[in-house]
Amino acid sequence: MVAKYLFDEDTQGVGISVAAARNDVWVIGHKPCPIKKGTADEGWFAVAARKRLIVFRKDRDILDPRTAEGRLWRMSKCQGFVFVLQDQEIWTQLTAVIRHWERIENHVRDRGKESWVAKLSASGVQPA
Repeated sequence: MVAKYLFDEDTQGVGISVAAARNDVWVIGHKPCPIKKGTADEGWFAVAARKRLIVFRKDRDILDPRTAEGRLWRMSKCQGFVFVLQDQEIWTQLTAVIRHWERIENHVRDRGKESWVAKLSASGVQPA
């Protein structure tokens, strides 16, 4: 199956867990993902956008289009979710992903091809 979701280096713990249960998940730095650990955002944002991967990450800078990372995210036409949890532990992230997976898929389905970012919290998915 072709990858649909990508977990970045900061979310690799939860990404590895999700990838063990789903064959459409890549984790940066882990096979079969072609993106190596340590790849700069400019490099992997472009790959994620070109392959139309839905990204999961913790870095909230992409939420603000005024930040360099937020501008890069939008220019690259990336799509994805930012964990906005009080507790950023792997278990908390994994619980949020599993609990809200149907909402995640609905959000992805309802979005077009334009760049977007949404928040994933303990209570669900919210537009940024």
